Amino acid sequence: MKGGSILLDADKLINIVLNNLKQKNSTSVYSDEPILKKASQLSGYVPEKIAEMRKMAKEWDYYMQSDGALFYSQAKLMEDYEDDFEYKGEVQRYYPTYQSMNDEQIRGYFTWRKKVRNGNIEKTSTSFAYMYVYELINMIGVKSAEEGFYKLKNFRNAYIGFEPRMDFYLKAWLNDYVVYYNLDKSLLSEAFCDSVKMDDAVVVLSDYASHSDEEIFDAINSLSSYNIKDSVFGRQYPVDTADIVCGIYKKLCEYYSKHRKKSLYENLFRSHMYNKYYIFSNAVFYDTHKYSNYVYNISPIYRYICKNGTWICEKYYSNGGKSKKLGSLLRATDGIMRQKYEFKRQLKEEKTTVLVLNIIEKEIDRYLKEKKKNIKPEIKIEIEIDISKLHGIRQSADIIRDKLIVDEEAEDIDIVSFEEQSADNTGMDTDENIQENTDENNENTTPLDDNEYKILHCLLYGEEYSTFLKKNGLMLSVVADSINEKLFDMFGDTVIDFDGDVPMLIDDYTDELKGIIVK
Repeated sequence: MKGGSILLDADKLINIVLNNLKQKNSTSVYSDEPILKKASQLSGYVPEKIAEMRKMAKEWDYYMQSDGALFYSQAKLMEDYEDDFEYKGEVQRYYPTYQSMNDEQIRGYFTWRKKVRNGNIEKTSTSFAYMYVYELINMIGVKSAEEGFYKLKNFRNAYIGFEPRMDFYLKAWLNDYVVYYNLDKSLLSEAFCDSVKMDDAVVVLSDYASHSDEEIFDAINSLSSYNIKDSVFGRQYPVDTADIVCGIYKKLCEYYSKHRKKSLYENLFRSHMYNKYYIFSNAVFYDTHKYSNYVYNISPIYRYICKNGTWICEKYYSNGGKSKKLGSLLRATDGIMRQKYEFKRQLKEEKTTVLVLNIIEKEIDRYLKEKKKNIKPEIKIEIEIDISKLHGIRQSADIIRDKLIVDEEAEDIDIVSFEEQSADNTGMDTDENIQENTDENNENTTPLDDNEYKILHCLLYGEEYSTFLKKNGLMLSVVADSINEKLFDMFGDTVIDFDGDVPMLIDDYTDELKGIIVK
């Protein structure tokens, strides 16, 4: 009989003894019990499967392989293994693998893994958590790549509460998982999807002739550091703003193509970048697919390429999608449009080149001229008067006039009587009463509360406010933020700049603020 069979029989015998003891003590009378443990629960015991795994690492074929290859081979051997061993220690390994752990640690891992696979994710040594992730990355314990992705995603969602620092790697590995195993792009992270949206916008601007003005304007606005679409002027004149911006962009593109080596598009956004990419970076991973020529397209200008095991990431670099050059162009356009439209709230002049200013002004003038030309003339209504009926009309008018004179005299009598009665009861309005009525008319009609209204009033008219803040237990920064938030819908911008210790009102909005907050 082999040693494994003897241990198995011993385990059965121990289970029988333990069951008999439970039945014997079922009368709720507690007594000393012998401490009995299964052989598999003893610290010195090494399960046959783990011993086989240890032997694998000593064989020449595996000894000469990479750490990733050995890990994968051992993981496939232990794919369905389960253990029942309580390990209370802590494991700290930079790249945790089966080979880097002793027997007790590895048995503790398989015991914890069994619980995880049964849906019970408990906090454990960080090394255990990482090794479980490595297994999923290598498709250990899953039947398909889709299953592996969702198990990895679910584990991430559950475990980052225990170990938030893991999320930095898990987010990247989830995206790599989609790319490597050729899963649907919809599984990419939200940040990845936002990047794709930016790429789509860049594609529109690179080939603007093939897209509508609406698509061009949306692309320009999404890639610009200045949001002209939601500016005060842009919200009031949305159609004009969109049409003029698109026209300016097209004119600039035409100029750059004729007079510059680089296109406007290349000037705003850098050209293609080819960077070497390390799939599943900082993870223990074995490349089982060994792609010879593989391409994963995320967008027309963003893709991953693998040739003979070497990965490359090809994309356009656009500083997170927000172009300051494009933002400067839109702000200058917004400012000049406000001047041309004699808009009440003007913008400070944006510094830009004479060339750009000329193109902006010419396009705005052209648009306004075209708009004026297309205005339909007023329809003149011709009225024909029958002179033969004038005598009858005059007679009717005289009758109505006489009636009105009588009615007005009666109405005057009633008004006089009412005024006399009122004077007897209440007396004449005093200056004090008049002042009170005026104050009521100047009540706070803004979305601000009384404290915020008071502070903004002080800022507008240079009054002292520190005493008021202290008396009411208010923080100036908090009040300023609240004012900006509540007035954003009205101005489309912050009205108070509070970068330093002293709040500063934006000059562009002081006149309008004084119109709603009277001194």
